[in-house]
Amino acid sequence: MTESTLTDEAYRIYAYTDGYEIRIEKPVTLFIPEGKNTHRVLDAEGLVTYVPEGWRQLQWKPKAGTNPVAF
Repeated sequence: MTESTLTDEAYRIYAYTDGYEIRIEKPVTLFIPEGKNTHRVLDAEGLVTYVPEGWRQLQWKPKAGTNPVAF
């Protein structure tokens, strides 16, 4: 599983074609399993959100003074 830091983000939003959205406040770590199009995101409260495949758009708000695209 690939692990990436998200501490430069204030929040991130996954948007689906049916209008459903998943918004994650204060994301800390992103986990991506090998060979899958799913995400697991750990937030600052210790909550893990499973993001199923099929999302059409991903948005995030970088924290002030950080690199807006760190990958």
